[in-house]
Amino acid sequence: MNSIDYDVVVVGGGVAGASLAALLAESGFSVFVLERETVFRDRVRGEWLAPWGGVSEVRACGLEDVLASTHPNPIDKIGNRVGRPRPLTTPEGVASLCFFHPAAQEALL
Repeated sequence: MNSIDYDVVVVGGGVAGASLAALLAESGFSVFVLERETVFRDRVRGEWLAPWGGVSEVRACGLEDVLASTHPNPIDKIGNRVGRPRPLTTPEGVASLCFFHPAAQEALL
């Protein structure tokens, strides 16, 4: 039996595990993700990240565009839902971020 060495094994390909795996791979680590699902189910109706916490962290990780692309109503770079402006919620001009959970898992992996 052949063996393959990995620097990191991530158990679970959910949003957290997939994000971690993506960041580690971008940093040069060889990563193996163990996930039991072959198709991600919609366990929740969607995700919402607050601008003052989640969105700031997602931006710092460089994953904002990946998550924003998974929402059925695309969001532009300044936080407006395409076709319908929405108010920005912080003085820094950072909007909240919504995404479709199963699509986000696929996109992150």
